[in-house]
Amino acid sequence: MTGVSLARMVGQQLMVRMDGTNPDAGLLSRIRQGEVGGVILYAENIESQSQTRALVTQLQDAARDGGNPPLLISTDQEGGQVKRLPWAPPDLAPPEMGAQGSSVSQHQGEQTGAALRSVGINVDLAPVVDVAHSDASFIWQQGRSFGMSAGAVIDSAIPFAEGMQLSGVAPTAKHFPGVGGASTDTDYALQTIPDEPEDRAPYQALIAEHIPLIMVSTAVYPNLDPAAPAALSRPIVTDLLRDQMGYEGVVITDDLERPTGYVPGDAAIHAANAGADIILVSSTEQAGATVYQAMLAAAQHGTITRAAIDAAYRRIQQLKRRYAEH
Repeated sequence: MTGVSLARMVGQQLMVRMDGTNPDAGLLSRIRQGEVGGVILYAENIESQSQTRALVTQLQDAARDGGNPPLLISTDQEGGQVKRLPWAPPDLAPPEMGAQGSSVSQHQGEQTGAALRSVGINVDLAPVVDVAHSDASFIWQQGRSFGMSAGAVIDSAIPFAEGMQLSGVAPTAKHFPGVGGASTDTDYALQTIPDEPEDRAPYQALIAEHIPLIMVSTAVYPNLDPAAPAALSRPIVTDLLRDQMGYEGVVITDDLERPTGYVPGDAAIHAANAGADIILVSSTEQAGATVYQAMLAAAQHGTITRAAIDAAYRRIQQLKRRYAEH
């Protein structure tokens, strides 16, 4: 890439969290310096529509003041128990959308996208497209799966994602290659999950519809790669998702402060080399700065390949041109 420093290219790969309802001086400085490409908002960051809009404006102003591309501002607005903006759609939980079908799901997606867009959020880390293997699946127990068959998930998740895109917000299919077989939440324990072809069917359908982002889980899938969690696995991210399934959009990791068997900086380096574009570091604000320094040092020493950095930068900028520059 010409005209962009390695330091700023690495920064574009990082999506970080912030503390409280106002960004502190340190985060704003890192954004201005190009060390951050995106910010994820949680319930603790959000008080009201006007406060959220003002917060996002402050973050975007810092990016612009530093001569950087606009930020990706994301949140988890799935519906049901995972709704960071409590006043905003979707009004139905994913199982309810799955039961009511495609037209209802698309309407919910459009309304959700419009509400997020109105406060400056341009990425929704939804829909969950995990196929629940049974009612013992944690993703079903939490009311986050659209259904117990690939067909049910596809029939509602695709319209929900399409509705969101019609409102100008980028949807994210998660958690590839599927956590429907896990009985314990993969955010809190390193899980080993049996992968089944049905788990990947919703992703294949969404790839055909040009889903802009896919989030890769931090679970281990022994029949795909026994050696590494999916988000850190080149056989899963590059060989399976990109080469075999033909995905050309942005790959984002699940939170790399969650259990992977690696400290977050090392996990991020492995994820970048596996082919992930956006590295999500979202449990603590401080880890964002630590992971950035680890990734930059690895990039400078060639531990992260320049080809991986160039490819990630290109895909992220394509995404930003579509969803963040208006």
